[in-house]
Amino acid sequence: MDYHTNAEKPKEAIAALHHQVVARAARTKKNFSQYKRNQQLEKRSLLKWSKDNTDILDYLTALLDDGFNTLRFYSKADQQADLRTLENRIRNEGPAFATKTLPALSSSLLNYIETGVSHYPGFKLQSGTEYPAFLRGIFSVIYNVDRTECTDDAVQAFRFIYQLGSAFKKFRGPYASKVLRKNLADFVAVDEEIGKINISSSHLTHILQHAQAIVTRIFKDFDVDNDPDVKPRPGPGATNTPVEKHMRYEPHVLYEQIEGCMPMLEWFFIPHLGYDAFKARVFRKLVKTRVRRPTSRYKQIDKTAGKCRGICIEENEMQFMQQALKNGLYAWLENHPETAGRINFSDQSVNGRMALLASMSRLFATIDMSEASDRILRILIAFLFANLPRLRDCLLALSTQRIDLIPEHGYRYMEANKYAPMGSALCFPVMAIAHFSLCKAIILESNIEDRMNLSKQLYVYGDDIILPSQCAQAVFDWLPQFGPKLNQSKSYVQGYFRESCGLHAYRGMEVTPVYVKYIPNSSSGADVLLSALATEYGLYKRGFYSTAKLLRQRITFYYGSLPYVNVKSSIAGFQRDDANDLAHIKSYAVKKRKYNDRTRCPIGTTPLRKFGASYLPDWREECVTNGYQSFEYRLRVIRQKINSPDESLMKETSRYMFKLCTGTKEAMIPTSAPDQHEIVWRWVLDSALTTALDQTSDVAKTIGRKTGC
Repeated sequence: MDYHTNAEKPKEAIAALHHQVVARAARTKKNFSQYKRNQQLEKRSLLKWSKDNTDILDYLTALLDDGFNTLRFYSKADQQADLRTLENRIRNEGPAFATKTLPALSSSLLNYIETGVSHYPGFKLQSGTEYPAFLRGIFSVIYNVDRTECTDDAVQAFRFIYQLGSAFKKFRGPYASKVLRKNLADFVAVDEEIGKINISSSHLTHILQHAQAIVTRIFKDFDVDNDPDVKPRPGPGATNTPVEKHMRYEPHVLYEQIEGCMPMLEWFFIPHLGYDAFKARVFRKLVKTRVRRPTSRYKQIDKTAGKCRGICIEENEMQFMQQALKNGLYAWLENHPETAGRINFSDQSVNGRMALLASMSRLFATIDMSEASDRILRILIAFLFANLPRLRDCLLALSTQRIDLIPEHGYRYMEANKYAPMGSALCFPVMAIAHFSLCKAIILESNIEDRMNLSKQLYVYGDDIILPSQCAQAVFDWLPQFGPKLNQSKSYVQGYFRESCGLHAYRGMEVTPVYVKYIPNSSSGADVLLSALATEYGLYKRGFYSTAKLLRQRITFYYGSLPYVNVKSSIAGFQRDDANDLAHIKSYAVKKRKYNDRTRCPIGTTPLRKFGASYLPDWREECVTNGYQSFEYRLRVIRQKINSPDESLMKETSRYMFKLCTGTKEAMIPTSAPDQHEIVWRWVLDSALTTALDQTSDVAKTIGRKTGC
């Protein structure tokens, strides 16, 4: 027997060796195929990377052109030096320079405005100064005045740097697997972290009890069952278990967690004659297949470059009930005497106006939250609503605890400690209630002078909080102990910058940047088009005409000629505040003449606009669409470049050019034009208006040469 065993061993070894050789060959072939595939993907990625570099560089170059055209202190030499820096950095770092490094530059500038500390990582400092050599011609204007002083030049300089640095801050793109894994790991880690918080600690009791009293006072007369605003309806988004939209008004699963608080027979079915038999039959079927509790599904969506956003998709029945309570809470809080105008859901302009005023007076601070929706504890909501058992039970019943995660990223499911993540209809109102009650209780329990009146000056829009500046430190010290995490680097108290509800303000001027989320390309769809049109409108409205023109050219190249439409129109087109609707606008593609004394346009294709029997080229269309104010703005730039102090001449010039471009017969040279400007007038009438519109720097040079300025 031993002999046979020993004889069989070599056979087994040979078979095993043969199997290993075959497997190794298969792996080698597979690895080689995978290697070739990776090479192809890498080549495509490099090509796309190179294309992204070119698009981003063109966009930033256009912004620098706008800066040169509008900032009188920004010289041509500084612009060329900054352009060389842009080219070198983007060539070496790729899109990361625009999506990460430049936003860090604007954040460092905000930190200087807030604290007076200069720190610009990733940028070489100008010799003998505290600001970078990049954009030194603009930074010098901000640093040459005291932080407490205000000049128009300093505000315009800040606005331009903030726009350039933030342009690609929210640029969206594909995410690597490690980014998605980290996002999910952070989501789980945050929930585990807040689960360890002990809100029943003795030193927090007095604040919690005060917050509980505030919530009780606000909702003591709120009746879930009889309030007319508590109306159930399907949710607007997807459902965990796919349900067609026209079927979402009917129940498909009976969840015991919801049934114990909001019975399906009372909330889902419509009571009327002849309906009882169907209702009973459907309900009996649902009871037999009932489920103990619902689950939600975690999904990752686009947010910014290098960072995605995580939301949870609820079941249809859960969404149906959540919408009912959400509508009731919205209406109640926006009309209650204590919260009306203080907690807002439908009008975020309240916080925006407060931020604009606070950027001048510094009487109010704006507070930014990190991971706000993921840091509201379920047990905290249970405690705040403890004196309102009916409302508390409904809120807890509509909170999904089990969340199915992504097994491919290392997590199957979790039992959540948070009340509701993003995706739940109750996330926003409950978060606002928690922030309002806790912040107000912290102010009232502090030793701040006149705290009773100060507590009435609290404004909350979800996780956007505005409160008196002298109360900010107390909130910084106490609020994180209940779970929320404050982002102090994006909270503004001392300086002259404020941000709330998407409105950014500096010294009383709105400086909200225009974000580029997508760049149109040959494979982009309708969502990219709509985003690009909104970006073009924002750039044009803020005076970045060269950049807006570049984006218009890209849109036209990939999507064809689009009309100019009113900003309120629902039709896709280049939006303008005073443009007519699409019913009066048509686009035509015709050949321009090679040469004309007034236009000097090259041969090409351009959209034309029809006004009765006459046709106007696109530069005249822009004049008709936006009025002579655009000409006045550009001539102001020319006046700044040639240092002409005659304000009335510029206004009269703009009105004349407007009449000229719209074909008004009464247009004539103003008699009030000084003799020394006669050459300028003749040049304006006989030269290219397209150049005057879109290449202001060249216009300024020509005028300077002809007038001797």
